[in-house]
Amino acid sequence: MRYALQPRFTQYWGIFFDKRDFPDAYRENSWKRKVVMAVVEQIPDTIKLFGFAMAPEFDYAFPFHWKGYDLKTRYSYWLDLTKGEESVWRGIKRKKRFLLNKTEKELAPVVQAKTSEGLISLIEENLEAGNPIMSREHLNLLPKVIVELGDDALILEARDQNGTILADSYTVGFGRKMVYLIGAQKPNI
Repeated sequence: MRYALQPRFTQYWGIFFDKRDFPDAYRENSWKRKVVMAVVEQIPDTIKLFGFAMAPEFDYAFPFHWKGYDLKTRYSYWLDLTKGEESVWRGIKRKKRFLLNKTEKELAPVVQAKTSEGLISLIEENLEAGNPIMSREHLNLLPKVIVELGDDALILEARDQNGTILADSYTVGFGRKMVYLIGAQKPNI
């Protein structure tokens, strides 16, 4: 095996720490070190690419660094949607709110889509342009996945003034959280 990649349609894959109470930070980090080292030591040396997105709660990646892995940190933000849209907007810096409003008014308003056809079309356009977001085989499975997720799904589209779809994203609700699954944009953007 040369590659270890997380499966399509999974937001996070990898190490999850269970909830435990520790008397102090030293004991907590010692326990996390043991757990992560045990996992890292099981990864075969033949693997050349290890591509996993850990959950935001995963906060002890040192053993991967010590073993020579190239860590690429990205941040996810969890928004409490129960407090309403106005609360979310207040949490965004004024300049960013201005830019978001300007973009929505002048360039590409974002609307909720009723079907996944736009998303599938954008993924196909990227495949044909040589910028694959997923394989044709996985693309053929996408409509089934979207149907199975049902009412908890939210598809958002950005359209230009002519109604052409520029970008599309697919998120799913789990409890009070929205999880981004997949998105696409026009290949020439």
